[in-house]
Amino acid sequence: MSNSLRLPRLRTRAVKKALSIAIRYSHLRDQGFELAHAHKDSVKVVKLLTEKLGYSYDNITLLKDCDDGQSRPPTRNNIIQAMRDLVSNSMPGDHLICHISGHGSQRKCPIEGQEKDGKDEIFWPVDVEFHDDEIKNYILDDEIKEILVDGVQPGVNLVLIVDCCHSGTIADLPHGHSDHSPRTKGLSIEEKGYSSFGCNTAMEPDSAITEPGEEAMKRMFPNVVCWSACKDDEITYSPSNNAGIFVQLLAKAIREDVSQTHQQLLHKVTEMMEDVISRYNSAKRQTATYDEPDPEPIRPPKPYLSTLCSQSEILHLPIFKTFGRNLDLSNRDAKELYDFHMILSPVAT
Repeated sequence: MSNSLRLPRLRTRAVKKALSIAIRYSHLRDQGFELAHAHKDSVKVVKLLTEKLGYSYDNITLLKDCDDGQSRPPTRNNIIQAMRDLVSNSMPGDHLICHISGHGSQRKCPIEGQEKDGKDEIFWPVDVEFHDDEIKNYILDDEIKEILVDGVQPGVNLVLIVDCCHSGTIADLPHGHSDHSPRTKGLSIEEKGYSSFGCNTAMEPDSAITEPGEEAMKRMFPNVVCWSACKDDEITYSPSNNAGIFVQLLAKAIREDVSQTHQQLLHKVTEMMEDVISRYNSAKRQTATYDEPDPEPIRPPKPYLSTLCSQSEILHLPIFKTFGRNLDLSNRDAKELYDFHMILSPVAT
């Protein structure tokens, strides 16, 4: 019997998968670490994905510290495995979402020069440990980058949504973007200090490609963006009982217009964040008694967008290019992605 050549089955529809991690830390209430409304973040993200962006409940994995019959406990091991499962078997054209709501903090980076600010960002799983004022059993930004960013193929779209303190570069992506303020002009562009996949040199701003970076990213690199609630040196606030401010505002802004660019969304969420915090500060002043000093105003955190590819390749792309929408591939796009995937994958015999 002769061996016949078997080609992998060609997809005609991209896959949409999501992972939502939300941790309340009810067991840490006595230490002051409970996030009573964190689970509502997961509800808002799932509703956005299923109602607006076409994701199926069957393709969304939930990790929450509750007994709802639908979620797995968000332990360190479960989170690591769920992240690996999210990116496994992904192919060009797929859209992947990873949402994280919980506690974030920092530690001194043990390798000099690896981090621009000398600190690693960390995320607390539900089984985080405390020993003599030292935090252990956390998830390091290096691990998130290794599993999620380094684990996706070229042509795959991966979006992280992270609502926790010190989360700006929690995915260790090389390019960072924050909007100065709705009352000032321009974006603050920050470089992490290293390149990843060589993506920062893949395309110059004066490239002849009509839509910045779209074709190059599809052919050469995964398209990875991370929406964070704040910069690395900031903390987040949740004066509302509904959910984290950042997740609320991001979901609201996306629902309003999935065709807006990444730059427009970043500006809009920053503006909305400032308005919410301004109203909160005003309300606190009005409720203060006559004989009390004015309460210290909260400084609004800056929503932060970090990217694998440079600003010229991401900021002007519509957000549905990364979040996903109308994912039926045309015949030309399907063949193009298939041909590219064949270069990367060995043919089964």
